[in-house]
Amino acid sequence: MLLAPEDFCYLWRMPLRILLFLLACVMCAFPLHAENFPQEEQKAYLEACTGGNVRLQPYCNCTLSELQKRMSVEEYHALSKLPQDDVINDAKFNASVSACSYYFR
Repeated sequence: MLLAPEDFCYLWRMPLRILLFLLACVMCAFPLHAENFPQEEQKAYLEACTGGNVRLQPYCNCTLSELQKRMSVEEYHALSKLPQDDVINDAKFNASVSACSYYFR
């Protein structure tokens, strides 16, 4: 059974469909990788980030979580091979650090 053009207009006006459409638009505009880095790399990152200072653990956990949302494992590997100045200037790294800056307010 085919739908007539007016049926599509009716379906499009349904609130749930609009909500799903907007959600899809947002997800496309802000893609999240949500891919966990390998456990040993997470541990190495957290150790380097905290530098042995236990009080930095919540901040470092936050930045790790944000990095995992914004970067694929391959991007993280490439970033980890760059000089520190290039890492600091990376947009995704900066966004991850900025997202966790509330720990220092």
